[in-house]
Amino acid sequence: MFKSSCEYSVLRDDDLIILLDEYYNIKNVKSLRLHRAFIGDVYFIEDDKQSYVMKIYKSDLLHKKNAENSADVMEYLRESGITVPKVYKNKNNCNTTTIFAPEGEREVVVISFIDEKKISEEHKDEDHRMIGKQVALMRSVMKDYPYLDRLAKIDEDYIIDNFIKVMNKYFPKKEEEISFFKSYGEIISKKIKELYSKQPQCIGFCHGDFHDGNIIKTLNDEVAFFDFDACGIGCNMLDIAVYCDETNYFNLDKTQIKETQKTLEVFLEGYTKVFPLSQLERDSIPLFIALRHYELNATIPINRAPIEGSHWLNDNWLNAQYTWLKEWYEIYHK
Repeated sequence: MFKSSCEYSVLRDDDLIILLDEYYNIKNVKSLRLHRAFIGDVYFIEDDKQSYVMKIYKSDLLHKKNAENSADVMEYLRESGITVPKVYKNKNNCNTTTIFAPEGEREVVVISFIDEKKISEEHKDEDHRMIGKQVALMRSVMKDYPYLDRLAKIDEDYIIDNFIKVMNKYFPKKEEEISFFKSYGEIISKKIKELYSKQPQCIGFCHGDFHDGNIIKTLNDEVAFFDFDACGIGCNMLDIAVYCDETNYFNLDKTQIKETQKTLEVFLEGYTKVFPLSQLERDSIPLFIALRHYELNATIPINRAPIEGSHWLNDNWLNAQYTWLKEWYEIYHK
């Protein structure tokens, strides 16, 4: 009989219900729904009292650390007055639970579900200011986090190198495109290091994936942050850049650049009430938008291809990323 190894498993609902009962005392589960499967499996759960979110991370040492750091950071932020989901401890009083899946050990984190209020177009600027102020408060609170040394460094060279490795793996014959990605990556890295040398105060805690999908407005008009899997120590401009970036991932429209600038201006009205920023820091935002593009172009293939295959990593995909970064380079860094 042929035996195949397992790289990624979807766990049985019955097993997960037993896990919730035995480890978290969550009983009478009425609904268990798989919401998303990407870097980890995200489930929405309801019992007869309330709703929860459960994330089951992939079997990997890095994902194990990310799960532990994410849960610990959320617990600390919540205790410090920042609105984040509540982390539920298991029967051993731990924030994470290790389970044994076919492919190896996976980590489980259970958090509270927060009802979301839709952000209206009418109040968009007000919300940008509020989010700006709240992320600055998060940065301030995290200065005293007792486990900063456990957090990974968000390293621009690692991000750029990761992207180049993905390009070499899936597009080894695209020498012109890879050559450009390398040369532009060197420019980005050099300019970011110059920023660090002149403005060392910009280095601190980063959420690491601060897009609007990881931010919600609560029913009582607060903003809540979640999904701290990518958090670490890096340039605070990265979070600002990711949030304020209004450009399309595949098609760079110059009107979207104007929208990005407008969002940035409003966001910083709230942010700078807590943290003033130098002009050099403000001017670095396009660098970090470009870096974010490098990051996504590595993270998405690395996590998607093993599950879905690489058929979508074709010339159209590559040309879209090449054109986007080439145009961004021409506008900001030529």
